Amino acid sequence: MVVLGIETSCDETAMALIKDEEILAHRVSSQIDLHKIFGGVLPEASSRRHLEVLYTMYRDIVGETDGIKPDVVAITMSPGLQPALLMGASFGRALATALGVPAVGVDHVIAHGYVARLAYPELAFPYRALIVSGGHTVVVEYHDVDRVSLVADTRDDAMGEVLDKVGRVMGIDYPAGPHIDKMALEYQGQYPRFTIPRFKDKTYDFSFSGMKTAARLAYERDGVSPEAVARGLMEAAVKQIVVRLKDIENDRGYMPLVVGGGVAASKFLRKKLSEQFKDVYFVPREWCTDNGVMIAYTGMHLYEKGYTLSVDAEVDPVGVLWHE
Repeated sequence: MVVLGIETSCDETAMALIKDEEILAHRVSSQIDLHKIFGGVLPEASSRRHLEVLYTMYRDIVGETDGIKPDVVAITMSPGLQPALLMGASFGRALATALGVPAVGVDHVIAHGYVARLAYPELAFPYRALIVSGGHTVVVEYHDVDRVSLVADTRDDAMGEVLDKVGRVMGIDYPAGPHIDKMALEYQGQYPRFTIPRFKDKTYDFSFSGMKTAARLAYERDGVSPEAVARGLMEAAVKQIVVRLKDIENDRGYMPLVVGGGVAASKFLRKKLSEQFKDVYFVPREWCTDNGVMIAYTGMHLYEKGYTLSVDAEVDPVGVLWHE
C-alpha cells in the first residue's frame, strides 16, 4: 500500500510517501527562521507558510518518485494550531478527491509514539510511550494503532515550551531547546537544584511551570550563568520524568518504553533514560520533530483497520487522547 502523509500541526510543513515499510520520499520545511523574530510560533504566519509550501512539496515528491500515486492520503487532523491544521487538512482532502483515493485522519501525538514500530519491527504491543515536545509532555499506552490511552499529562507547560521560554529569558534564539541541551551536557560546575513537584492527589501528571519560574529567577535575580541554569533545568525536568515513569511502572506493570517527540532528540534526556530503564526505544532523531513519515505510517495502519475521513470531519486542536 502506498500512503502519502501530510503534517502541518505547528511550524513544520512535512510530507512523506511510503510503500508498506519503505520510505519512498520524505520532505520537511522548517519555519524556524520565520518565527525566530517572535521568540515562538505565530499561528497566522505559520498557516500562511504552510499554504505557500504544500503544493511545491507535493510536486517535488511526485517528481522524486516518478509520479507514484498514493492509495491513501493520511492527514494530521489533531492536535495543534487550528489555522495550521486547516491548511494541511484542506490541501490533503482536495488532493485525495482529485486523485480519487480515500483520506484518513491521524492524531500526530499518537503518531509520534506509533512510528517507533517502523524503526523497531521487533517492538510489540503493548508498550508505553513518553511523548515530549514543545506542545505536549504525556505518557501514552499503546495496545494497537486504535487502542491508545493517556496515562499522564502536563498540568501546565510542556517541557519543550519551558526550555524555549527560559532560553528566551537568557537571550538564546528560538528554538532554545537544542542549545540548552548542549549546555547542560557540557557544563561540569555547580548548578542550582530546582524542586521536583509532587501532588497531593494520586497522579502521574507532570508540572514544569515551577521550575520555569525558578530558572528565570536564578538567572535574573541571582546572576547564575546560563550554563548552570541550563544544567539545573535539565536535571530537574528529566528527574521528574524519571520519577513519574517509575511510579507508572511500579503501579501499572512493566512495558517497553518508547520515547518520541521533538524533545526526544535531546542527548541529555536519552542518556538519563538509558541509565534508568531497560528496553528503551528512542524514535530516530529525524522522526522526532513533526514529520510526514509518522503520519503516513500511522495512517496506513488506521486505514487497514477500516478508518477513513468522513466528509464532515473537522480538525481538532485538542487531540484524540483528551476526548477519552
